[in-house]
Amino acid sequence: VVCANAGSFKGNIRGWGGNYFRDLVGSDDELRNWILAGEIPRLRDNPIAAYFIHRQRLYMPAYRDFIGDADLNALMRYVRWINSGTWQKQPLDLGK
Repeated sequence: VVCANAGSFKGNIRGWGGNYFRDLVGSDDELRNWILAGEIPRLRDNPIAAYFIHRQRLYMPAYRDFIGDADLNALMRYVRWINSGTWQKQPLDLGK
């Protein structure tokens, strides 16, 4: 799913899958930060990336006050599973 986001680098918001996501999120720590704080420090602190981040109309909301550790870990597993591209062939393990 691609939605318009005026001012952003590519002018849109991409889904959690594919190369676009892998270019944005380099590690589980970055994914965790993006979900909890609504930003990735590596991008926030880069002058070129920050230029586009501040221009975009829609931002990733911060979920720090709304999600516990177990749900955060399950969400991260889900995002990684979707991004793996093999989700149609393997079961989803959200952990316990």
